Amino acid sequence: MAIKLDDRYIKVGAPSIVWIVRSLLKVVDPVPHVLLVQEGASNRKITLSIPALRDTSIYKKIEADSPTD
Repeated sequence: MAIKLDDRYIKVGAPSIVWIVRSLLKVVDPVPHVLLVQEGASNRKITLSIPALRDTSIYKKIEADSPTD
């Protein structure tokens, strides 16, 4: 599954917070990373490895119009 800009994810156990992929980072680390920004709180950002984002026990991809509850 390819990860693209503007993809939306929720963290398992915290479905009320939606994270949006804002940047595919070019890092020295051999593991690719993305920059996620919290929907509705653009000052809240996290950097996460793509393997962690793909791990469905941690994060779940949601559609743009999906409810988060």
